[in-house]
Amino acid sequence: MLKLVLPLAGLAILSTLFLLARSFEAESSIPYAKVDVEEVARQQLLSSAQFSAVTASNAALLIEAERARPDPEMAGLFFAEVVDSVITLEDGQVMTVRSDAARIDTDKNIANLSGDVKVLRDDGLSLVSEEIDTNLDKSTMTSDVPVEIMGDFGLLTADTMRVKQRAGPGGRLIANFVGNVKLLYEPAE
Repeated sequence: MLKLVLPLAGLAILSTLFLLARSFEAESSIPYAKVDVEEVARQQLLSSAQFSAVTASNAALLIEAERARPDPEMAGLFFAEVVDSVITLEDGQVMTVRSDAARIDTDKNIANLSGDVKVLRDDGLSLVSEEIDTNLDKSTMTSDVPVEIMGDFGLLTADTMRVKQRAGPGGRLIANFVGNVKLLYEPAE
């Protein structure tokens, strides 16, 4: 008798659960983001993207971006946002670079960094500019907009800058500043 009564009681409880349940309102359901799903699906977007290379002068380069997307019309061209880079030169010197955005051409090995670009060397020297172009093969860095460099020596400002690595093994970096160059020298105490 219990074999018949217990399953019937369970069935009765379940059926009353569904009969007494409140009606479902679509508007009170889980809120979804208001995005164009088709547009998101069309875009190719990488989050936490990384790009690494070794330059002709044996400098190791690692570029990380919060978001990156390829150019749909030009292969090898990427646009990145919130970019952090680490450059380790052959002599062991390390530079970190941060920018709001970057345009990276992997075919030409060129990166254009823009929007509050900051370069910090491990010896404390720092460079700030709104835009810096780099050639990843030749370890060069140029800026056609004003730059500001701070270090132990003081403050140096200039309208443009060119940095390249001297030829030969262990070649040192050579910086050339042009246009309205000002140096505020602060001697060591």
